Amino acid sequence: MKPGAIHIERHNPDLFIHMGDLHYRDVNTNEVSRFRTAYDDVLAQPAQASLYRNVPLAYMWDDHDYGANDAVGDSPSRPAAIQSYRERVPHYPLAESEGVYQTWVIGRVRFIMTDVRTHSDRPYNPDFSVTQYPEKTALGAAQWQWFQDTLLGSTEELICWVNTMPWHGGSDQITNWAAFAHERDRIAAFLKDNGFANRMFIVSGDWHGMGFDNGTNNKWGGFPIYHCSPLDSNPSATAYPFPFTDGTSRARGQYGLFTVQDDGDLITVLAEGYLNELPIMSHAFTVGGGFIEPGVRVDEVVPVVAVRSGSGTSTEWRTIYNGDVVNVLAVRVGAVK
Repeated sequence: MKPGAIHIERHNPDLFIHMGDLHYRDVNTNEVSRFRTAYDDVLAQPAQASLYRNVPLAYMWDDHDYGANDAVGDSPSRPAAIQSYRERVPHYPLAESEGVYQTWVIGRVRFIMTDVRTHSDRPYNPDFSVTQYPEKTALGAAQWQWFQDTLLGSTEELICWVNTMPWHGGSDQITNWAAFAHERDRIAAFLKDNGFANRMFIVSGDWHGMGFDNGTNNKWGGFPIYHCSPLDSNPSATAYPFPFTDGTSRARGQYGLFTVQDDGDLITVLAEGYLNELPIMSHAFTVGGGFIEPGVRVDEVVPVVAVRSGSGTSTEWRTIYNGDVVNVLAVRVGAVK
């Protein structure tokens, strides 16, 4: 079986986003040389070296490539991780001297990639219990302000939040946003109150599995959530404890491919989950455009896009009118446009 990096490169993407655990050295000391060696070893792997050489990269660390397991802002590795990232990793402009959060724009899509390690409080206690308090943070004050300012100043039609920590989950989860319940509520309120929740999606990481949700199970904003892991790493031993509308899959060799098509009015996002060269999951949505006036007959309206939703051989095609499903019909694969 060929490494996942080879299959990704064959899609000829405009950008490859790596959402952490580039390596599993679990460096827990302030030694820049150990991080440099880890980066060099990854880039010496033929398949990955070819991908990173030929495809633009946006990379955000997670715990194992920032420090030890579940490492956050108090990790002894923090200074070395910060220095080596700036030495070795190509990146968009950074907003500060420590955190590596960043933003960029492609067409009418704004990407926001957050850093939930550098300034994060401990998510759980030594006994693995979770203590919630209003000031508890994964982003830190400076990044939270940057997050708000970036979105409020953006003019793009679609927002992709590259978020390396699972977003939806209950209070018993210790390594996702549920451990920062007050902060997650603040973020969700900000996104909804300012109209961003209606034109965004999240690509999340950390859990080694694939799952697509159309927003139904996202109680904190209602926008779509996509997990696209674990590439060439081992899959998580357990299933994600909360549902995804389009199901889940745990296997080595999984990754996601997002196709964004913009006709100047509507933007269509087609998310596809792959197991090596095989598509196993898909979901699509649109943003932009106008709305159907009340009382207009469905058969008098020209559909704006036909999309499919499902996994494996169970696939349903729907006609979407500016985000609202108004009927179901069969169309050929080539109808996605």
